[in-house]
Amino acid sequence: MPPSQDSPPPPERGLTAPQAVAAAIAGAELSAREISQIAGLPERQVYDALEHLARSARGRHEKLHVTPAACADCGFTFTKRDRLTKPSRCPVCHSTHIDPPRFRLGG
Repeated sequence: MPPSQDSPPPPERGLTAPQAVAAAIAGAELSAREISQIAGLPERQVYDALEHLARSARGRHEKLHVTPAACADCGFTFTKRDRLTKPSRCPVCHSTHIDPPRFRLGG
């Protein structure tokens, strides 16, 4: 299936996982699944690369901005969550319908 007009081009071959993830989220706010599709990496590897980017971005005067996950049923937002992965269920209503966190790399 050809890529849609709205999707950014895939990153260049030969990039490390953090470089591929950084290229995917430069100027865009994406979920780990969207990053995985753009970068051509497994979702687990995307989370590892995001953790690496969060640590190394400080040295480049950048920051990994995270829009926290939220419950799609009751609206609870996981603002105090340190982990980058999507929570399994809401602590308030126990729903498993969770909108995943979104990531953006910026200054």
